[in-house]
Amino acid sequence: EETAKALAVFLQDEIRAGDWTLTPGVRHERVRARNENFNTPADSGRETLDATAAGVGASREMGGGTTAFGGVFRGTSVPGPGAAVADDLEEETSLAYELGVRHEREDKVLRAEATLFWTDLDDLIVVDNVGGAGTGRSENVGSIRTRGVELSGRYDLGRDRGWAVRNPWTLAVTYTDARLTGDSNSTDAESVFAGGKDGNDVPYIPRWSVGAGTGVETYTCGVYLSAHWVNRVYSTASNTGSQTTPTGTPDARFGRVPGYAVVDIAAHYKVTDSTKVLVGVNNVFDKEYMVSRHPHGPRPGMPLSAYVGLEVTF
Repeated sequence: EETAKALAVFLQDEIRAGDWTLTPGVRHERVRARNENFNTPADSGRETLDATAAGVGASREMGGGTTAFGGVFRGTSVPGPGAAVADDLEEETSLAYELGVRHEREDKVLRAEATLFWTDLDDLIVVDNVGGAGTGRSENVGSIRTRGVELSGRYDLGRDRGWAVRNPWTLAVTYTDARLTGDSNSTDAESVFAGGKDGNDVPYIPRWSVGAGTGVETYTCGVYLSAHWVNRVYSTASNTGSQTTPTGTPDARFGRVPGYAVVDIAAHYKVTDSTKVLVGVNNVFDKEYMVSRHPHGPRPGMPLSAYVGLEVTF
């Protein structure tokens, strides 16, 4: 039996000076955890955890609809009561940096944004169980560094050309380089991070992710076509290309998850000012693709499917 009582307080302010906006903030959380293990009384007990997160964001209006922004933020995540009491786990911490610029035309026809990000995580908390006979207990497996860039844009060709219909086009691209900084501390073969070496890719984080779409809209209806692509990922931190554990035992939970692309269609019709009918088709081409190797081997993504809905606004 695990219980926890938490009290969190935060303080945030927004400071404006000319074209600058500065937003500092701090949050503190105290968690009183209790673990009662009836099978192993020695693992029972109480623990008080204190976690502090803080950060500051800044932005500056550059003129012409362009804004530059950035920030530094510290994050925390505390272990569960059992892990805190019985295993004496440390809190997971992160330090994140971002720097970007966004632009929006005054007529709202064009909007674009670019963001650079860098995050360092220490004492990452994971569960030693990937669906087999693992212990199910958590552990601090080590450190991770994540860095990359996000690009997004939206352009309405119809409004820009003065057409009778709107024709929005969207594009979002994310590049992420997420790697272990140091060998993983996990020795449990059931852990996703077992066998992870310094410089290995973090499981299930794609290097590239791309989404694109277009549509046609009027006041009463709209039809949209969208596509999403991600490249291949590793299912474990050992980064093995074969379906074997770090010790060479055949296991379909290990290996690569191939990249895939999926196309969707959606539409809506406005019956009244407050009522809208929604319809859509996901995975239009009925693409067969894998999204995970856990918990018990390959798992497929959503097949060809359709939906109908009703949206009412009060």
